[in-house]
Amino acid sequence: MYKICLTILWSWFLWCAPGAALADTETCAALAASPTEQGQSGVPFAKIDAAAAVLACRGAVADDPVDVASAYRLARALLASDAGAEALPHVQRAANAGYPNAHELLGWMLFSGSGLSEDRAASYAAYTRAYELGLKTAAYNLGWFHERGVVVPQDRARAAAYYREAAEAGWHDAALALAQLLWYGDGVPADQAEAVHVLRSASEAGHAPSQATLAMHLMNGDGVPGDDAEGYRLARLAAAEGNGYGAYLAGFALEHGRGVAADPAAAAAMYERAAEAGDIAGKAALGQILSQGTGTAPDPARARILLEEAAEGGSFEAQAWLGRMLAFGEGGPVDLEAAFALLEQAEAHPVSRHARGMMAWIGASVPQDRAGGLALVRAAADAGLADAQVDAAVLLTSAEGGEPFRDLRAAISYLAQAAEQDHPRALYLYGSRLFDGDGVARDTARGLEMLDSAAALGFEQAIEMAALARQELQAGREFEEARAALCRVAIRLCNRGCETRDDGTTIYNTRDGTHWFEESGRLIPSGEAPDYGCPQ
Repeated sequence: MYKICLTILWSWFLWCAPGAALADTETCAALAASPTEQGQSGVPFAKIDAAAAVLACRGAVADDPVDVASAYRLARALLASDAGAEALPHVQRAANAGYPNAHELLGWMLFSGSGLSEDRAASYAAYTRAYELGLKTAAYNLGWFHERGVVVPQDRARAAAYYREAAEAGWHDAALALAQLLWYGDGVPADQAEAVHVLRSASEAGHAPSQATLAMHLMNGDGVPGDDAEGYRLARLAAAEGNGYGAYLAGFALEHGRGVAADPAAAAAMYERAAEAGDIAGKAALGQILSQGTGTAPDPARARILLEEAAEGGSFEAQAWLGRMLAFGEGGPVDLEAAFALLEQAEAHPVSRHARGMMAWIGASVPQDRAGGLALVRAAADAGLADAQVDAAVLLTSAEGGEPFRDLRAAISYLAQAAEQDHPRALYLYGSRLFDGDGVARDTARGLEMLDSAAALGFEQAIEMAALARQELQAGREFEEARAALCRVAIRLCNRGCETRDDGTTIYNTRDGTHWFEESGRLIPSGEAPDYGCPQ
């Protein structure tokens, strides 16, 4: 019986244990292999399930201590769990055994200071060794050093050659870097056709940063025929992969109806995704719409936080909008000093010009300068900023500025332009003028339509004004009906006679026999009619 048990245990060790070891190795590879490893589909570093990968790779290394591929993958999994110091001996063992990917990983650790001291020169040497051992994707890292002149002399032509080699080996980050050099002719002859080809190839392979970059060029019509619909499609694909800039571009398309029907709520949701991914442009855009409540509930306090983050990241858009919010106390206390500093940084931005112009007009933070302030506001209005167009219209008709600043024609033109952008206050002001015939030809139908539009956008004054306008129209109709009835009576009372025309209608003559009227009261012959107050 004892011998039988020993036989069973030995059989289990011979047959089951090797199978378990193989399972650990395969699981380790599935969870932590790099996309640059030969024969492996790999897992991008950001998508490694660190806990599961570390467990599987520890088992693989324990099962086969000489398996350098598993040692490299364990190091990669440990780095993904922020255990750089523990990863170092494993990556060094694999590198010493000549595993090319280990040299590449060691280069990254030396570059970033993960698990050991940062050393750019040693990092370049490690990447070079990986490249010499046949890892062509390591050429991307060498290209980075040469493009920027870090450790080695700057040589963008050589960088482009390295990027091209890595791109041809299937490393899409290198394709994007190559396309950027080719697009702008940065150190190499400009070749936008090749750049587009490179970007399309990487985009079709699912590389989100390339999709977002190509989407941007297509939407701008920059070096390639404009195609908003294709740009939006690519931006959505990039956003689906978590690319923040792609989400921003998709939000921009949805906000402005570029390649897709305008949808402010969907735009806000896309900007939210972009901001969550850390995209500066996405934070600036989300902050802007939260400050105004476009497509989402207004949240000025959060808008300020987002704009502060984007402004610190160098966004002129955010600097301008944040400066405006600080200047006028939107979402928090007024801070004129900080506002003016931000607005000066973004001085060419229409929002900055608008805010600085209004500050100059009212004398906030700077001496009052109505002429200079109005000029800045008008410059922002001429750039198409709807808020500035409305304020320019108000200033141009304001009693405060006096006659030198009055320009009713320009004011109405600005209101019309802002109304075309569905600006609520512009719709209210321009609609009111149309309804009353104030400075424009009276058009009650169009005026009421604009008031209704402003009311639908939540402009409270427009809600009240539209109701009053309807009451006035109803009263007017009742008055016209009463006047027509009185005219018909007056015609009959004042007639000397009547006559039936060939078509069977009756016409009436006045007492002096010189003026003929139809029954409706319309004067038939030319000349002066009696003063009945009736339609002539």
